Amino acid sequence: MEVVHRGGVIRRLREELPMGWQVTALGAVATVVAVLAPAIVLTVGLFLWARRQGWPSSRMRNVTAFLLVTWLFAFTMQVWQVGWPETLHVLTEAFRLLLSGHVDWANTVGVLAVVEVPLAAVAAWVVLRRQEVRMMQSTHPRRAMRWQQRTNKNRRNAALRRARQEITPMSRLSGLVVLGQLYREERPREQLVWEYLRARHPVYLGVTDEELNRHVTLTGQTGAGKTELLKRLTAGWTEARWRTYGPKSSQGLSGSPDGRASGGAASPRPLTIFVDAKGGEQSAELAFEWANTMEAIGLAPERVGVFPFQDGLNMWRLPPAQLVETIHELAKTEHRFYDTLQRGLLRLVLEAPNVRPPANSVEFLRRIDPQQLRDAWDGHPSRVAQLNQMAQSGTLATDLILLDDLFGTLGYDFDAQRSIQDFDALFVSLPGTEKNRVAAAKAKLLVELLKYELTHGARREVLFVFDEWSAVAEGVDVLQLLQTARSLGGRVVLSAQSYATLGRSEQEVRRILSVMGGGHLVMAGTQVEEWAKLAGTRFRAEVGAHLAGESHVGEGTLRMQPQFTVSPDELRQLPERDVVRIKDGAVQFGTVVKLDATRRLPSKAIHRHPWRQITTAGPVSSWWRLGEERRELVRRMVPQLTAGPSKNEG
Repeated sequence: MEVVHRGGVIRRLREELPMGWQVTALGAVATVVAVLAPAIVLTVGLFLWARRQGWPSSRMRNVTAFLLVTWLFAFTMQVWQVGWPETLHVLTEAFRLLLSGHVDWANTVGVLAVVEVPLAAVAAWVVLRRQEVRMMQSTHPRRAMRWQQRTNKNRRNAALRRARQEITPMSRLSGLVVLGQLYREERPREQLVWEYLRARHPVYLGVTDEELNRHVTLTGQTGAGKTELLKRLTAGWTEARWRTYGPKSSQGLSGSPDGRASGGAASPRPLTIFVDAKGGEQSAELAFEWANTMEAIGLAPERVGVFPFQDGLNMWRLPPAQLVETIHELAKTEHRFYDTLQRGLLRLVLEAPNVRPPANSVEFLRRIDPQQLRDAWDGHPSRVAQLNQMAQSGTLATDLILLDDLFGTLGYDFDAQRSIQDFDALFVSLPGTEKNRVAAAKAKLLVELLKYELTHGARREVLFVFDEWSAVAEGVDVLQLLQTARSLGGRVVLSAQSYATLGRSEQEVRRILSVMGGGHLVMAGTQVEEWAKLAGTRFRAEVGAHLAGESHVGEGTLRMQPQFTVSPDELRQLPERDVVRIKDGAVQFGTVVKLDATRRLPSKAIHRHPWRQITTAGPVSSWWRLGEERRELVRRMVPQLTAGPSKNEG
């Protein structure tokens, strides 16, 4: 059998073919090389660039579709203007000039690029999609794992580059509150063909106001970046709501909107409250840093509060009935009899008919006077009889001392100072674990004030952010606040260091999560298995093969196996300021961009708003004098109350 080598075949064809055929064949080969070589180079370049960005094939498909539509439009316009013969002549002339070595950037490279670029984009998309499918069904698990790790790393690096090159917005016109740069998405199931063709690829990780209205949780260990995320979330929500805040929603001196002016159609004035429950030395630094950020985005400085370092709140705005329950909850004793008497005394003092409610703690304690109370309740025999029993038993002096101690514990923070309605942004710092009793008392009173503002705040949109709420979770029923806020349109974000510290028990944590329908934000931590369970599972193809070393030597197997949508190891190994958002089985990975006020001009939505500055009511009384007046009052009244009833009283 004669063996003919390739070189011999080519030589024989060259000898036997006429010169004209040889020239034609050479021209055809040169033309193919001239067309394909640039297309191959462009294909490799586009593929490597897409891999460096970590693009999925569906995003490369979007670029390809855009280029094809652009090419088709340009080609149609060319044919429509000059006709098909002239268009074909332009293309052939460009190829002729290229083959002859006469390169003209306008008539050669520009014309050929119209053909080469769409071909290269299509080829790059096909190669990228084929690689994705091959890695998903690969019989080499290590290779597939390394490919996935490189893809995820490239996506995150691309997000970090975007964060350095651009100023990440705080919110979008759609109302999205931007938390950072999005670099990865995982779905609970594989995409269908139509879903793949319609896939969109957002670049920002965020939450909508509707999702915040259903409440959101945030967990992460110390140093994971929770505070930075909360600062960006509060600034973004403030800007987004001010963009929709109607100028007709004007407010009076107390800060409550004028319903007649707004007609009930304009969006209410937003209020952002950041509660830091962990306390410590860094709390003051964080408070003023947050306040400076809120002023930098455009809020009026006099309407940005820092509690308790610079501003105080007024607990005496609460309705008498609610104030009775609040003070009794803070000052009650374990003895049931005296506990009942104390509640009765509070009702006598605060619910007296035709008497103005007390404006501060001194006025409250001054009214624990038997004669004043008898005059106030004249015409109510049952109340007067109850008062006489207290005066005879001597419990009035005990309650006076007990309530004075309570007000001393609370300090001046809640005593006749500013209303929450005076603020557009308020930072609240609680003592946290340093003083558990003080923190629990202030947290309870703060929750009551927040609930009151929701129910009587005349339609203000409120965002409550509780950072490290677990520090005071033992003394506060947060479930009641969540349920009240949800029914009245308040948004609540609960932050803790782990899944377990969201509540006092496993049952309470589950009840809290059942209320949080807006999703969960998870940062690096140790107790992350429960979050992986909440993200759910998906079916993945698991390939098995008979291997000798890393070579396939036998038949393989393929089975569908449930896997976590996001594995616990991925959550544990999250870099600093990276966050995973879990909602309805979908998982999004993003990196939080630090909010730098020095790189941002004031938000136009806030700074140019006609109702940015309105008059505030300010403190009700001179709070710095209340402590001395209260001590003098107790020193004078205790001997009178312990002396027993006088003859006239008997």
